[in-house]
Amino acid sequence: MTFTFESMPGADLVAEDFGMKVVDIGRNAPQNVIKNTQPWRIEVEWHEEGLMAGVLPGNWVVDAYVESIGQGGEFKVGTAATPMAFAAHNVVINVPASNAAGGVPLAPGEQTTPYKLVVTLTADNGAGGRYPMAGYAEGPILQFYQTP
Repeated sequence: MTFTFESMPGADLVAEDFGMKVVDIGRNAPQNVIKNTQPWRIEVEWHEEGLMAGVLPGNWVVDAYVESIGQGGEFKVGTAATPMAFAAHNVVINVPASNAAGGVPLAPGEQTTPYKLVVTLTADNGAGGRYPMAGYAEGPILQFYQTP
């Protein structure tokens, strides 16, 4: 997976080895085709490197978005945060079933809807502001389908 990351100007700090995996909770396995009655999760991992790693206060913030391919909408499906530290990071974003409040809906009148997943990585400074660095990775296409 290609991960694009821009660090703070002049700072020796980078996020590397960014990876994500979609897990169908009903099957507890990686899956890109998900029943509308099943909740799912996004597991994200990366590590930070450089002289500033572990020095800056604040949190890494991961946001996940889906955009429909064809009919449908665009949705933020969740956020997770973890303290900035010279370490490997793992966060989980739990997403409700498509037919539940807060879930990714099927397009009106459709029995299946594909969505493109994008996950972003930013950092807050612990005082309500953001550091001037950001990254993103495009994930897989997810297909949600209606079940009786």
